[in-house]
Amino acid sequence: MFTKPYRAIGKRARSWHCSPPVDVGATDMRALVGQNFVRLRKRFGLSQKQCAERSRFSQQYLSDLEHGRRNPTIVTVYALAQLLGVSHIELLRPPRPKRGGFGPSR
Repeated sequence: MFTKPYRAIGKRARSWHCSPPVDVGATDMRALVGQNFVRLRKRFGLSQKQCAERSRFSQQYLSDLEHGRRNPTIVTVYALAQLLGVSHIELLRPPRPKRGGFGPSR
């Protein structure tokens, strides 16, 4: 009586273990960190090459990060923030809504 549900759960658990579901939030965080890094890097007038020379990261890694193809650890986020001279929170902060359009004009 309990054999069939147990087997079904076991099969699902094994298949999930082999290929976990994609976490859309993680993809968004990779893109967010990358976008913030580009914005701050450009604000301080630094190129990818200059950032690579001043850090332990390769220029290719920084390029992949900026395009959301890397999943940086918290240690990496902290190191990048130190490189730019900002708080690590700045790399994790969502963008501010743009002004204009539907609000009252001043």
